[in-house]
Amino acid sequence: MARILVAIDNTMPSNEAVEYAIKIAKATDSGLLVLGIIPIHLYNRWESGLKEIEKATEKSLNSVREIAEKSGIKVESIICSGYPDEEIIRVSAELDVSMVIMPSGKGDGSEICKAAAILLNELAKPLKKPLVLVPVS
Repeated sequence: MARILVAIDNTMPSNEAVEYAIKIAKATDSGLLVLGIIPIHLYNRWESGLKEIEKATEKSLNSVREIAEKSGIKVESIICSGYPDEEIIRVSAELDVSMVIMPSGKGDGSEICKAAAILLNELAKPLKKPLVLVPVS
């Protein structure tokens, strides 16, 4: 079974990308690999803030799992810490995914939206998987 990677970071743009990923997974009979990314560069100096973000990320992953499984989609989830663009490249290369879905646009400072812009830059490390961007305002 093919798996679609969708990256989240506890923001509304991530929710839009998740909704789209669920639709695509259902239409293509694929599973979802939900990648919860903690942008460690923002939280590494505040241990209590980092713990809160880890809990919020786990809660978001569980919410995505519940919604997707109600639609009959098999879901796997991973939490990682690092620069979102680098983690997306790493996980998509290490695990068997057929495509990557991410939010793109202003996204109210979403680190995932910033990562999408970085991945589109011609100087960025190659993703080597199809990238689907979900426009957000």
